[in-house]
Amino acid sequence: MIPPRHIFLVGISGSGKTTVGKVLAKKLGRPFVDIDRLIVRKARKSITKFFRDEGEAAFRKLESSAIKEITLQSRRPKIVALGAGAFEKGRTRKLVANSGISVWLRCSIGELHNRLVDKTDRPLLHNYERQNDPKSGQLKKRLLYLLSRRQKNYRKADLQVSTAHKTPSLVTSELIRKIKNKYVSN
Repeated sequence: MIPPRHIFLVGISGSGKTTVGKVLAKKLGRPFVDIDRLIVRKARKSITKFFRDEGEAAFRKLESSAIKEITLQSRRPKIVALGAGAFEKGRTRKLVANSGISVWLRCSIGELHNRLVDKTDRPLLHNYERQNDPKSGQLKKRLLYLLSRRQKNYRKADLQVSTAHKTPSLVTSELIRKIKNKYVSN
């Protein structure tokens, strides 16, 4: 049995937080919340437009508020996909630690590039890409830069699971096994 706590998925854009989160939620019979999509609904604009109109700082403030709301409002455990930069804030990591289990979904830069090359809804990646052809290597450079900055905080997650070259179902099975091994057998 999985502990009755929220499960927070963290990782860089394209690592599979939303895709794996939906499969995991279905398998565990829990609601799924994607923080980015929640913000889009609340703000009534796309993340790209929000970043352009109000900036990253305003986005991070709204993101923190949404995470806090989820951790405080709900007694029913959820599967929560955090935004790629959410785990950077110490307050967010503390909220997550106090209300759930965090899992870093890791993925290789090459696979992340393949997953994201045609996506246009990632403002911290594609603001830079618009200046160049996506095949030029700028996306990989930006992913490497963001990962190098965020990796130290991603490593603070309770568990890590690689999503590289795996189906969402396989990642979900591995994740459930790791949670059971860490939290149920103790």
